[in-house]
Amino acid sequence: HYLVPEFHAEQEFKLSWTQLFDETDEALTAGYRVKPVLLGPLSYLWLGKTKGTAFDKLSLLPQLLAVYQQILQKLAAQKIEWVQIDEPVLALDLPAEWQQAYLSAYQQLQGSGCKLLLTTYLGGIAHQLDWLPKLDVDGLHLDAVAGKNELAPPLAAIPAHWQLSLGVINGRNIWRANLHELYAQLTELKQTHRDFWLGTSCSLLHSPIDLQAEHGLESEIKSWFAFARQKCTELHLLQRTLREPDDQKILTLQAYSAPLRQRHNPFAYRMRPFRPQSRRSVRKMPNVTQFMHCAQ
Repeated sequence: HYLVPEFHAEQEFKLSWTQLFDETDEALTAGYRVKPVLLGPLSYLWLGKTKGTAFDKLSLLPQLLAVYQQILQKLAAQKIEWVQIDEPVLALDLPAEWQQAYLSAYQQLQGSGCKLLLTTYLGGIAHQLDWLPKLDVDGLHLDAVAGKNELAPPLAAIPAHWQLSLGVINGRNIWRANLHELYAQLTELKQTHRDFWLGTSCSLLHSPIDLQAEHGLESEIKSWFAFARQKCTELHLLQRTLREPDDQKILTLQAYSAPLRQRHNPFAYRMRPFRPQSRRSVRKMPNVTQFMHCAQ
């Protein structure tokens, strides 16, 4: 869920919120390499709704881009190298005028002093490849979870100078990743593609924060889960093994993924503890159907 921006025909934009820059300074002071994240200007306009007199939302783009340029210039002054710009609407079928708006908008945003990592998620972007590689950006993040069946075309089409980033850890669920399987897939990818970054498929705001704070779960069930902190750990385990593989690191990935094998047994096998042994036991089972229906 999100607050939908509302636009009027005479809408004005100005930079008045400084929390982004304050938190960037705080993280830099703590010694972190910071990559601030912004919602992209085209997704911002697309997701908003018009109020009052009907008008074309793209008419607001020029003055909106002026504010984005201010933001990027301020971040550059803070010695930020990369800024991630999220454009999730690229997973949609966009009208031709919006495609052209993307090309002109990112041409204007270049030269701010920061490198731009265009970030897509919630779907594949193979249907945008006739124009998207022309964008004036420095890198591209792909959702390798929701768009895993459409990875080959963009991998082949993106410019050689773009930094590739792959969202391999699912940011939209609570399940532990099969790191051993992902390691095998990414090792194969390394043979044919240049170095790439690893990340989550999308923001981790959809996930609970920390599994270690859950004290009421059975240990077996808990072993199937990964919340936001655990997903960051998964990325670290994958990254270090891909960078400098050795037997111990690979065994760590195998051990981490082991609890998933129980979950992946056939449904009939997993239901054995719950299967009634006789008709009598069926009659003794409580009838919860009516209760569940009423509780919905």
